[in-house]
Amino acid sequence: MTMRPQHRDPGLDTTTPVLLLGGAANALSLMRSFGRLGIRVGAIMRARAELRSRYCRSPERIPDAVDAHRYYRDRLLTADRLLPGAVIFACGDDAVEFVAQNHGALGEAGYILERNDPELRLLLLDKARTLELAHDAGLPTPRYWLVDGADDWEGTVAAAEYPLILKPLDTHRHHARFGHKFRVAATRESLLRHRDALAAEGMPFMLCELVPGPDRNHVSYYTYRDEDGNELLHFTKRCLRRRPMNEGIGTYQITENLPDVEALGKRFFAMTRYTGFGNLELKRDERTGELKILECNTRFTAVQEQLLASGVNSDIIVYRDLTGQRAVPTCGAEQDVAIWWPFRDAQAFAVARASTRETWGDWRRSLSHRRVVFPYFQASDPAPFLSLIGGQLDRAARKVAGSVGRRTTPGVRP
Repeated sequence: MTMRPQHRDPGLDTTTPVLLLGGAANALSLMRSFGRLGIRVGAIMRARAELRSRYCRSPERIPDAVDAHRYYRDRLLTADRLLPGAVIFACGDDAVEFVAQNHGALGEAGYILERNDPELRLLLLDKARTLELAHDAGLPTPRYWLVDGADDWEGTVAAAEYPLILKPLDTHRHHARFGHKFRVAATRESLLRHRDALAAEGMPFMLCELVPGPDRNHVSYYTYRDEDGNELLHFTKRCLRRRPMNEGIGTYQITENLPDVEALGKRFFAMTRYTGFGNLELKRDERTGELKILECNTRFTAVQEQLLASGVNSDIIVYRDLTGQRAVPTCGAEQDVAIWWPFRDAQAFAVARASTRETWGDWRRSLSHRRVVFPYFQASDPAPFLSLIGGQLDRAARKVAGSVGRRTTPGVRP
C-alpha cells in the first residue's frame, strides 16, 4: 500500500480563501489538499476530529444544541462574517440546503458560490423528485411509489413487492436522527411499523424497491460541468462493501473504468442541464444486469481522497473555475486505486459473508489493489485520525460502563 504524492499547481493563484460547510471525511480531504497548496482554509461543522487538521486555520464547531442553519446564518450573513470573499463549498447535505436557500444573500455578502443552480440543487436533495426526474427522462430507476398524502394507501401497498425500502425524502435528516439512511420492510407488519415511526417524526417518505444484488453492484459516476456544460472531469468507481449492507458508507471502494456507468451519468447530468460538481449513485440489478439510478449528490463526497489519489485533481479544477483561472480537464482516473476504512470494512465483511459464503482469505485477496488511501489517516496530519479513534474508544468505554452499571443496579435487569 502506498500513499499518494501530493499534487502541485505552480501557476495557481491561491489568494482566495476557502470555507467548508458541514461534511466529514470529504471536508478533511479538502482541508488538507487546499492547505498544502497554500490556500487559507476555514470550516464550520459539527464534526470534531476533522477540525483538528493542521491545515484548517479558521475552525469553528457547531455546538450540539444549536441548529446548523442558524449557526451558518450567524457566521456568514451578519456583520462579523467569517472569511469574507471566500469560496464556499457545501460538504454536507444540511449545508447544501442552506446555501441553496440563501444563495442570493450569500452572493451579496461577497462569497463565491459553487456553480450549481440552487433550485435544481434543492430538487436533487429530495429523493422522490430525483427518481421522478430520471424516470420522466426515460432513464432507468428502481420501481417507486409516492405515498405522502396518498388517498389510496392500501392500493399502493398492494401493488408493491417485498422487500421494500421506506426512503425518507430528506435522507440526511433521517440519517442525523437515526444513524441510517432508510428503513427496510420485509413484511406488511414491518412496513406499517416503520410507516408509523416515520409519521411520528414528521418525516415524509416514499416506497422503493430494494434493487437485488451484493454491495459490489453499487457504482458511481462523478463529473464537474462548467457553465457551458463542458465536462472538466469525470470518473467512475465501484463499491465492494458497505456498512450496513446496501445502505451505509462504502468501506472499500475502487476506481474502475465503467463505460456504461459513464454513459448513463452523462445522460443524467446533460438532461438536467446540471452545472458544478456532481455524483450519481447507481446499482446494477442482479436479475437483469440493468443499471438503476438511486440518487444524486451535488457536493464532494466521502471518497474525495480517492479522487485525488487517482489523479483527478477535483479540488484544483473546481477552485480554478470558480476563481476565474483556466482549469485543465481531467477525464478518467488511474485504475485500481482504493479507499479503505479498515475496521469498518472488517465488520462489513463479517456480516456479508453470511450471504456471500466468502472466507477471510477472500477478504484479504479483495484488498490487493495497487494503491490504497485512507479517509482519515495521514502521517503528515495525524491529529484528525487520533481524535477520531479517541472519540470511538471513549464512546465504547462509556457504553461498557453503562452496561455494567445496569447489571449492578438493584431491580434493574440486564
